[in-house]
Amino acid sequence: MQEKNKRHMKRPYFTLLLISAIVYFFLAVIWRYFAPLIVAFLILVGVEPGLSKWSGRLGIGRKPMAYVSLVLIIVSVALCVWFGLIPYLQGCDFSWCQELLKNPWVQKVVTYLQEHGMGPVAEWSKTAIQISSKILFNIGAYGLSIFLLAGVFTKVKNKMEQQSEGRLILGISQDIISYAKAYLKTQGKLFLIISLICIPTLSFSGIQAGWLLGLLAGVLDFFPVFGTGIVLVPTALWQFLEKDYIPGTVCVVLFLVCAVTREFLEPKFLGHATKLPSIGIWISIYAGIQLFGASGIFKGPIGYLLICTIYERVSKKQESVKTS
Repeated sequence: MQEKNKRHMKRPYFTLLLISAIVYFFLAVIWRYFAPLIVAFLILVGVEPGLSKWSGRLGIGRKPMAYVSLVLIIVSVALCVWFGLIPYLQGCDFSWCQELLKNPWVQKVVTYLQEHGMGPVAEWSKTAIQISSKILFNIGAYGLSIFLLAGVFTKVKNKMEQQSEGRLILGISQDIISYAKAYLKTQGKLFLIISLICIPTLSFSGIQAGWLLGLLAGVLDFFPVFGTGIVLVPTALWQFLEKDYIPGTVCVVLFLVCAVTREFLEPKFLGHATKLPSIGIWISIYAGIQLFGASGIFKGPIGYLLICTIYERVSKKQESVKTS
């Protein structure tokens, strides 16, 4: 009798360990080769209710509705670039570029390149081309996956709803979509907070176009891969090179404040929105970065969510089997 109780006590831990191993294998191996299809499936699961609603009102099929929505998004982005970004760049004063070329440190770099050839520049250009090609390839792969899956998504979903395993996958997908929505809301809140910190601080510190740099820092902080450091650190270095030590110090302190603010508030906001413990979110982000690199910022919390969701659903299923 005691041995049975011990086995019963160990079983939940064994189940949790097995689920964790499966989730790790999914994120480390399966995701690498099937990411476009997985993301396309999750996107369609999230937008399918809205597409069904509007396609019913407009009398348009779901697949044409998906195409129309994508075209509208592309056209909207193109219009924003054409009427917003391009006129702004045309009205900007780029005289600072000439001042930058006159800087002694920049002249040293130019002299070094003249003496040692353009090898470093060629390597940087090659790396930039490789990264750009990879980004364009991924955009095409994800877009094509959405197009191909949109045509058969209804049939696939109906078949999945008829099977218990399929319903489990759909339920987990809904949980991931809920987390994605919570993540975007969290990043939006952090964008407002970081922007409200950076814009006034840089504006009143005497830095040229401080408000623009502050806004840019807030925008890039929306993408954790970049963060505010990509704006504030070069700005601080530039201020130190110009012997403006006070603005440079302000940039360094501001960078530390923004980093601490994000690290403190992001797990708290995500935990409140997803009903998961804040400490669990923070540990999952840290563990994700250690396991998967920069992508672990996303994979870590998703893995934590998958483990919690699958374990909860498996536990409920086991309890229902025992009671029956």
